[in-house]
Amino acid sequence: MITSEMTTQQIAEYRKLYRKYRSVLKPNRKSGQEVERYLVDTYNAVLIEHSVFQKVVEDNILTNDFKLKKLSRDARPSVNVYLVDDVLVGIDVVSGEFHVECRDIDRMSEIYDNLFAFRGLDKDDLKNFVLVGEYIKCTEKRG
Repeated sequence: MITSEMTTQQIAEYRKLYRKYRSVLKPNRKSGQEVERYLVDTYNAVLIEHSVFQKVVEDNILTNDFKLKKLSRDARPSVNVYLVDDVLVGIDVVSGEFHVECRDIDRMSEIYDNLFAFRGLDKDDLKNFVLVGEYIKCTEKRG
């Protein structure tokens, strides 16, 4: 999970990963329902009612052009909110986009990275060196 502005060194590392893997990676992005099922099965996540966080996740999708393109025409996000211990996870079951919040950055990053690696990348994601680099780093963490 990228938690701060990337340094020149990090950008160079991600570009290197992109050049190395772009020809072998194929679109493998999972659906929102698959990401949701994975979260529940892996973390015993509990579905909760949290309208404020749900709205945060929806707004995050609707105000980000790249994330908004993951929705089909005229579709709206449908976000379910889960609690994993003290971690809030919002998953849009329509687009597969998700948002993770927690005071413990390490715990938050662990869940985010695991979901990111599981979800995979679509054909548009594969054109983005940062997403490809992050995907490679996250999949390497998973083993």
